[in-house]
Amino acid sequence: MLSISVIVIAISLLAKIEANLVMDLSDYGVDDFKSELNNFDALFIKFYAPYCGRCIAIQNEFKNAAKTLSQDTPPIQLAEVDCTSDPGSKICSDFNAGSYPSLKLFKYGEFFKDFEGNKDAETMVDWVRKNTNFVSNRFRSFSDLNTAIAKTKEPVVIAIFKNNQHPLVEQWFKATTKVKRHWNYRDVEFMHIFEDFATGNSGLLKTIGLSSSKRLLPPAIVIHRPEWLHNDVESHNVVYEVESKEDLEQWIKRKAFGMIIWRTRDNAEEIKPPLIVAYYDVNFKSDPSFGHLWRNRMIRAALKNPELKFAISSSQTFRKVLRRQNLEPPRDREDPLVVGYDVFGVMYVMRDKFTVKNFDRYVEDFKKGDVAPHLKSEQPPTDNDERDVKIVVGATFPRMVTYNKKDVFIAFYAQWCKHSQELLPIWDELARQMKTEPNIEIQKMDAVANEVPDQLEVPQYPTLYFIPAKTKKPIKYPGGKMIHEFVQFVAFFSSEEMVGFHRDGSIRKPEAEKQGNETNESEAKMQIEEQKTEL
Repeated sequence: MLSISVIVIAISLLAKIEANLVMDLSDYGVDDFKSELNNFDALFIKFYAPYCGRCIAIQNEFKNAAKTLSQDTPPIQLAEVDCTSDPGSKICSDFNAGSYPSLKLFKYGEFFKDFEGNKDAETMVDWVRKNTNFVSNRFRSFSDLNTAIAKTKEPVVIAIFKNNQHPLVEQWFKATTKVKRHWNYRDVEFMHIFEDFATGNSGLLKTIGLSSSKRLLPPAIVIHRPEWLHNDVESHNVVYEVESKEDLEQWIKRKAFGMIIWRTRDNAEEIKPPLIVAYYDVNFKSDPSFGHLWRNRMIRAALKNPELKFAISSSQTFRKVLRRQNLEPPRDREDPLVVGYDVFGVMYVMRDKFTVKNFDRYVEDFKKGDVAPHLKSEQPPTDNDERDVKIVVGATFPRMVTYNKKDVFIAFYAQWCKHSQELLPIWDELARQMKTEPNIEIQKMDAVANEVPDQLEVPQYPTLYFIPAKTKKPIKYPGGKMIHEFVQFVAFFSSEEMVGFHRDGSIRKPEAEKQGNETNESEAKMQIEEQKTEL
């Protein structure tokens, strides 16, 4: 049987644990209370009176909420203030706790929001989590921060702030929360410290290789990559340039795993082309040498081609996507399957064996549009140069659209479609009228016989897109099927002013007639530019 002394000790320990779960701030002066707020990123406080029946009724619920929130990562601290005590009454007065119980959330040392809702543990926990939603662990000493960094085996993002009033603090919490939502970054760790409220050598992070002569001055944010991500080309630590005002969330995503992006199902939509991806059976942690073998070869190409994005992906994660394109995903220690994607999502497969020399040549050919697209295609016509309407097929799409230095107005049609049959004669006439325009090309593509790139949705036939030469951002045509409507649309969006038409689609008059109308045309041009900006 347990002795009475053991039972007493156990009860005493439980009492201490409960006391730590809910801090009692009743004996703090107002200044000390405000100072204590700065020691927590978030503090959920109950202002009460001992004689209040409703306060007594929620006492256990508040403790249960404190117990649950203490187990979160990072934990959220709960506290209470007795408004009938001498120091406590002043605190309650200063923070407008006029009715009991009053539950208030404080963030970054300041009052944030009053609690509203049922005062049961589950509702309070949900409300606090919703209004804090922190993923970054706070440290109160640089010694503890260094110890935590040394223990982690994942990429870690560290923030050092002077205090919790800097505008970057709010951005930090928002960005880290958004990053952590993505499956690809679920293992990335976030840590932060406030210099004014911490002990130890400020800005000295020995565990990431900083010496006493090289400290991080607040505000500073740095990514430290673990050993399994180290290579001979990239630095192990990357410092965020605060003055750049770059979006912090995007910066973390770009830099956490290095120059070569780790592309997954979760972030694939966010990584915009032009992009080159190496698909292989990659697992950095179980087989880091094989994982880095191909990644390091890509890094050298990435350094030479900063205008392109480079990524690696698990061939098994994307095996269904690849097989739908009749591409076999590599397994085990097979060489990577390299696929480039242009701005329209067209795929370009590297057919040669993966060597540094072959990869460099592939990248150069991809940039110039000299790699054959991986698209279903008819045979290209041999008389395209003589045609007013240029015929595009899958095999010629990159050359005629992606890399075309002219604006393109293209119709995607189906031969069996009645509406397409009605459009095509009008489209021929439009091309004849546009024949003398040096910067416009009218095209058509059979969207059944040829594969249409992913970025150009064709929900019905015909579907028309205008693709400016400079931006390559497709503009879907929404109007009618009359010649003058097409002309107005093209004139409005063309990269350069047309030779035969004004911006409003009206025909340009001969030089002799034009002089008397210069003022009116100038005003009309201004109106058109304003409308274009709004659109």
